[in-house]
Amino acid sequence: MNDLGQPCLTSSTASSNIWVQYSCSGNGATTWHWGSETNSWQGHTMRRLVSNASGDCLTTDYGAETNDVYGAPCGGGRTGQFWTADDDQIQNQNTNYLRTSDSGDGVFTSPKSVITKYGINETRFVWWGFLL
Repeated sequence: MNDLGQPCLTSSTASSNIWVQYSCSGNGATTWHWGSETNSWQGHTMRRLVSNASGDCLTTDYGAETNDVYGAPCGGGRTGQFWTADDDQIQNQNTNYLRTSDSGDGVFTSPKSVITKYGINETRFVWWGFLL
């Protein structure tokens, strides 16, 4: 996702790391696109979110209050690779929401119970931008 001049979700071609970069320039590491494969989940159209830099998909695990987010090869039927960006929030098919860390540069997912605790409108849970 990308909104030039705003923090951007960033990937690496050298590792599977995902982080937030500030003062985005719109380079390949900060641009993403929706993959072509879709499915439906709880009324949402879910797609893979693919890094233009690495070609890897945004991926998360499931099972903890904070789940790692990383880039991984697309495919394999992983539910942790399917996302929706409805309501300016990025949610995956494991019912976790993409969020930043308290410091703002780390990225992970949290379940609805954590979001309810903090408040859905906190900036750490809200994403904006456009896909290239």
